[in-house]
Amino acid sequence: MIKIRLRVISLFIILTLILLTCNNNPINPIIEDQKTFETKNNNAVVPGNCDCTLINESEAKYLAMYLSNEITPPVDLTRKVGYELCAIRTTYGNQITNLNKIFFHMHSHHHEFIVYFDEATFQQASSNNYQDWDDLNVEYSVSPEFHSCLGLFWCVMSYEGDYHPRKLAELYASLPGVIGSTHNALLGVNLNIIALQNESDINNIAYLFWQGWGDCPSGCIYSQYWYFTFENGYPVYIGTWNKEENPEKPDWWPL
Repeated sequence: MIKIRLRVISLFIILTLILLTCNNNPINPIIEDQKTFETKNNNAVVPGNCDCTLINESEAKYLAMYLSNEITPPVDLTRKVGYELCAIRTTYGNQITNLNKIFFHMHSHHHEFIVYFDEATFQQASSNNYQDWDDLNVEYSVSPEFHSCLGLFWCVMSYEGDYHPRKLAELYASLPGVIGSTHNALLGVNLNIIALQNESDINNIAYLFWQGWGDCPSGCIYSQYWYFTFENGYPVYIGTWNKEENPEKPDWWPL
């Protein structure tokens, strides 16, 4: 019985040490065999086989609006970035599985923006007696939700269409009684894609996939990046960078 108890106690101590170790060191979400894959495939051009049914249309539209800074997504640019992101995930997603869960975000709630009023105008609008925004609300199918607190008066404006939230907010900024308008910021994002257009050729776009972890509501302590370019329509995997494993930026770093 004494030997059994000692074994149980020893096992408990070992499990406790493992748990303490895991809690004190953040878990790196990168797949186990990633470095082997990167060593073998770095800078290799692999034909991209993109199944059109796998294209994320919503992601492509918002990325196209972000790059073009237009209120609606340009059709040709939407097709281009949708295909290229699909080609990257299709070509490399089985080996670098993180790519399949990283999507582009504007750091905004995609179907919302905020309009701030002075008090008198807010009272008019909340009583359905403010007509200056009627045309915009109808054109973009916008529905207001009224809020007030500590002398501030604002509306969260919701819409269903594929519109750039910041550009849509700008349309309301000059209305009478409006003291400001902005996108509804999305905080705590820990997965995103940074799309980089070539200054001399805006149709040449590179993609930096990013994943952060560790207190991400405050900005993420740890980060991992994967960088891709395109040559002759095919995705080219350039490399990866983990700032904690190697504080020095790699030679290919694009920012």
